[in-house]
Amino acid sequence: MAALAARGFRALAPDLRGYGDSSVLADPAAYSIFHVVGDIVALLDHLRLPKVFVVGHDWGAQVAWHLCQFRPDRVRAVVGIGVPFFPRSPRSMSETFAELGDGFYITQFQEPGRAERAFARCCNCTKEVLLH
Repeated sequence: MAALAARGFRALAPDLRGYGDSSVLADPAAYSIFHVVGDIVALLDHLRLPKVFVVGHDWGAQVAWHLCQFRPDRVRAVVGIGVPFFPRSPRSMSETFAELGDGFYITQFQEPGRAERAFARCCNCTKEVLLH
């Protein structure tokens, strides 16, 4: 972001709902793509940015793709990294993830402590490789 700013660009990296320093909402329905894209549009309005070049990675790529779909008037260009566009499903994300099974990383890491155990094993293996 500093490199972009040094070249005269304005770069924003907002915390999406429930991420970083944003508020956490109890109702899962508050995290629909409509709400999240609405947050981005509200931010653009607040900053008086009529059109932007959007870059999104992972979940942010889905937000970027849907911003283009819902509000093409606000987007100059888009780059999606790591996740292609896929249309909104009538099923909930939890139903979709459940179909992918317990091995799907998002499903796995919903279980308290599971991510920490997996990363700890990874760190131990990495230490062994580096120390030998």
